[in-house]
Amino acid sequence: MPRCDGFTTAALLRKEAKSSAIGIVAFTAIDADEVRQRAAVGEFDGYCQKGASPTILLSLLNQMW
Repeated sequence: MPRCDGFTTAALLRKEAKSSAIGIVAFTAIDADEVRQRAAVGEFDGYCQKGASPTILLSLLNQMW
């Protein structure tokens, strides 16, 4: 994203009452350990690495809803 990374965007969404409860999935090429650590503190509800099979992402989304 050109002006704001996903971590910052997720944190901003969590701070706003209207968007604090939405599901946020990190779809990223960043190292899984870093993303999992940030998910543990509530920034993300799920993680999918770029390049993964679309069925993996779909499965994750189905688990969330």
